[in-house]
Amino acid sequence: MDVCEVCGVRKAVTTVVLEGAEMHVCHVCAKYGKKVRKPQRQRVEKAKVLKERVEDIVDNFGDIIKKARQALGLKRSELARQINEKEGYLEMIEEERTVPSLKTARKLEKALNVKLIKVEDVVYENKEREDKDVGFTLADVAVIEKGE
Repeated sequence: MDVCEVCGVRKAVTTVVLEGAEMHVCHVCAKYGKKVRKPQRQRVEKAKVLKERVEDIVDNFGDIIKKARQALGLKRSELARQINEKEGYLEMIEEERTVPSLKTARKLEKALNVKLIKVEDVVYENKEREDKDVGFTLADVAVIEKGE
């Protein structure tokens, strides 16, 4: 809608039906036709769902590690050497002052024959308007489903 299709002088601001044709016209020429009302876009809410598999460390990992190590009769220093980690780091993990990385947790799982990593399916739901493309916002809801 740049220039009025009737007079060609002023800026077209509305649409009218003039002699059976839909035309973009200025406010002065609009009186020669019947104003067309464009149907408003209906906003349809639809849910957008994203699923993701997430690995995380189990709760009480420190107790699990400590009990398994003691059951195998290993000293903390021996286990640390076996998994190629520092003894101080292993102590912090056992006392749950730090959470082990997934890499370290895998090494501990293998050395101690325990389960330290849990897999969860996380479902993100985002309701968005069909007429507006918005990404995920803080208002999105995250639902965690326990995986096996």
